[in-house]
Amino acid sequence: MAKRPAAARGGGRGPSPGKVARGVKHKLLAEEVANALVKKTARGLFEPGQRLIETDVAKTLGVSRLPLREAIKALESQGVVKSTPHRGTRLMSVDETRLNQLNQVRRALEVLALECALPRFHEDPKNLRPLERVIAAMERAARRRDRLAMAQLDVRFHHELCAASGNEVLATLWNGLRRQLTIIFGLPWLGNPDCDEYLAEHVKVLHSFRTDPINRARTVLIHHINAGWRVQRLRERRTAA
Repeated sequence: MAKRPAAARGGGRGPSPGKVARGVKHKLLAEEVANALVKKTARGLFEPGQRLIETDVAKTLGVSRLPLREAIKALESQGVVKSTPHRGTRLMSVDETRLNQLNQVRRALEVLALECALPRFHEDPKNLRPLERVIAAMERAARRRDRLAMAQLDVRFHHELCAASGNEVLATLWNGLRRQLTIIFGLPWLGNPDCDEYLAEHVKVLHSFRTDPINRARTVLIHHINAGWRVQRLRERRTAA
């Protein structure tokens, strides 16, 4: 008599619910660790180009080494850290070359996002609400003179633009840059924006999204991105001097 396949005998049912739950929990913990590492780098606790000693980083973050390793793998895939044989793992460098490359990719993605999103903004102003909520949060952060919050909200504003495009591939690609942008905008010597100036600039961009045709709105967005990048590059040069 022929033997039944393993799946029919109950041997191929896959992982138990308990194992699946533990796997999901482990993945979420690694994601939290990655976010914590990025946030502390944005605050200046870790420096660009710094070598990450696993035991020291785990102690600083208050986590075990296993989720830290998983977090570092995820951050490496996003360009936030780089592992090199015999040199270990280091945080991304922040220099003019990196700033220029990020700006080129980011600008291309966001212009495409705007071209997709603008008809939706004009068709129904409710589609602008996520961006309006970011502006409201910026206003509160500006009153507190919370520069790190302003930098993080700057990243969130552009994330919402890409999400509004309705193009999931575009949004996924932009999110791959999000953690690098968070670090660059948050670093004390690079991301030290004037709160009122940053707020006014984003209010201007939002107004353009609400009222301008695509050619004008595209020009406003590109000017906004390039102006911010010129400031970042200037600060990077002063730091290197």
